[in-house]
Amino acid sequence: MRDADPSAAWFRQPIVWLGALILAATIVACIATVVLAWLHPDEPLPTGTTEVMKVPRGHPPVAASSADHPR
Repeated sequence: MRDADPSAAWFRQPIVWLGALILAATIVACIATVVLAWLHPDEPLPTGTTEVMKVPRGHPPVAASSADHPR
């Protein structure tokens, strides 16, 4: 190992540092996006129906007979 070129060490390669920088920036951007979305939630859209895009906004009421007798 003494004959190895010291400039060939992994930490002296610029592509390694570029990859690490891009990875770190991506992780920071993801965390910032989550934090900003958590701090500034969207307002619910005003709708006059019980459905949004043909999807019910809540669960249908459970019938008493099916709630009393589990399957």
